[in-house]
Amino acid sequence: LRSTPMEDLIQTDRPPSGGARVAASLAAALTLAVLVGTGVADAVNRIPAPRLVGQEAQEVANARASRDLWNGSWAHWVETELRIRSRVRTGIAPYWSALLLRYGRMPADGAVGGSDGWLFSRLRAELDRDLGVEWIELAGRLLASARRRIEARGIELCVLPLPRKSAVCADRLPPGFDAWPQFDRLLIDRMRATGVSVVDVMDAWSDAPSEEIYLGYDSHWALGAQEILANAVVAAYPGFVRDVPAPEVVEVDGPPRSGLLEYHGIPVRHRANRLLDLKPSKRMRVPPLSLDMRLAEGVVGSSVALAGTSFTASYDLGRLLAIGLGRDLHIVGLRGGAFLEALASLGEARAGANAPELL
Repeated sequence: LRSTPMEDLIQTDRPPSGGARVAASLAAALTLAVLVGTGVADAVNRIPAPRLVGQEAQEVANARASRDLWNGSWAHWVETELRIRSRVRTGIAPYWSALLLRYGRMPADGAVGGSDGWLFSRLRAELDRDLGVEWIELAGRLLASARRRIEARGIELCVLPLPRKSAVCADRLPPGFDAWPQFDRLLIDRMRATGVSVVDVMDAWSDAPSEEIYLGYDSHWALGAQEILANAVVAAYPGFVRDVPAPEVVEVDGPPRSGLLEYHGIPVRHRANRLLDLKPSKRMRVPPLSLDMRLAEGVVGSSVALAGTSFTASYDLGRLLAIGLGRDLHIVGLRGGAFLEALASLGEARAGANAPELL
């Protein structure tokens, strides 16, 4: 046996060469320069605080109220403020995010990246099973209580529960992703079990392709889904249909809807959207109508009313229903609010003898 010196058995790290040290120093200096430059630019030329609504406004308010230097929440508040007030973050960073999303296939934490560039809200696609069961039971009770109160005023209530994008467009989800589509079916069945009149939207949409139901870069629906649902409602309530000449409806290309890109720091109207394959959203255009067939939103006194969220406020379901029923429609849609808030708002506007016959 021959002894071997320890230094021959262990290979120590060699000191970096002069070139490697220079490269590392340059990288560190560049990183520091970017950070300092960003801070200076934002301090000198800060943008005004934007007007926030809905969930985003609530998140900012929570971050501001819960900031604490010792538990990390202060850093979360600073990051939240930078996201909405930093000129660099709002002006330049969206281009970088769009390039990462298109060529790197790297969705943000709040989104799920599917096939053909489709995006899904992770908050809506991933559901806790135990909480989901509780939500189904709670929704059933709330709607049963609302039905009793509404029908006590002589109003017929019909609920249109819209299934999640991840439940009806599962073919666009990444392989192996479980969005628990049974949740939406259980919710509809629970509503019916409480005696609430329900149009089964999930069943009505079952034969339509995904691109006709939801928008690829948004959590809202496409025009095709609205047309299918409007036809289903009209078929379910033939007694409310008036025989009047229907106006000619023309489909037009509206601006792309890309609300899910907000998770990536890309505002809806930012030019970085041009780096992505965003398709126009189909909208409907209705020519001037006769007095017999008006589509005035917010008509007080009409016998049919529609209350809902941004799906109602920003899209064409109300117009399609008005055309199919042949009558005026009182539309109350709240962006960023729950549909029960829209019901309360409608109740204030249509109190007493002014109440609609169908809601």
